[in-house]
Amino acid sequence: MVGEAMTLDRITTRSASGDLEALEFKETTSTRRQATMTVCAFLNQGGGQVLFGVRPDGTVAGQQVSEPALARRNYSGRCCTS
Repeated sequence: MVGEAMTLDRITTRSASGDLEALEFKETTSTRRQATMTVCAFLNQGGGQVLFGVRPDGTVAGQQVSEPALARRNYSGRCCTS
């Protein structure tokens, strides 16, 4: 999955898979601090994924990110597509 675009279909399928040991949902990017701790834990356990814009129950909420926020985060140009 590394290097592959994350589409809405892939997010929906992944969130419904039940394989939650290596998957963490974050509804908004305001939870970046918690997500950073999760990423560190994943690195210590062999890997995982953090999906922003997904509710704790696995439903896709989406995420609106402003242009200035993208610029501040050095956005790479990759995004979700349906």
